[in-house]
Amino acid sequence: MRKIYYVFPKIQYPISLQWTATVVVELIIFGITVVLTSRITEGLERDMAIYLRFAVFIAVILLFSMMNFWLSIKLTHRIAGPLVQVQRVLNQARHGNYNARVKMRTNDCLHEFATEVNLMLQSLEDSYGILKEIQSSFDTPQGADSNRIKQISTHEKSSIKP
Repeated sequence: MRKIYYVFPKIQYPISLQWTATVVVELIIFGITVVLTSRITEGLERDMAIYLRFAVFIAVILLFSMMNFWLSIKLTHRIAGPLVQVQRVLNQARHGNYNARVKMRTNDCLHEFATEVNLMLQSLEDSYGILKEIQSSFDTPQGADSNRIKQISTHEKSSIKP
């Protein structure tokens, strides 16, 4: 059985390429740093040369770590942000607010997913509106307890909502 690693290429390819390009640039910079520190420390005493190389390597590694942290935050924010937005809207819908919609920023991922969620919410809103219209079309029979009918109606509404 063949595994599929790119389940959503529209999102995964750009992120993979950005991450790979960053690592390649970091390796090139690290190689240049090694060559430059070797040339700079040629005339120095052995212990001092080792100390200087070590200090430069630690500084470069810290710089790369900060760059990788920033890139990971930036890339995951494009996915996590929309998921949080979808979660909030679905929570509102669960509590009866079917007119809530997912709003995405232009550089966010998952636009197709948000569109599908918005279409589903539109369908739920339309269905709920039709149901309310049908319910309101029934007249309360004379002599019936209107408070009891309202209680039953409220109970039915809450059982319709997920």
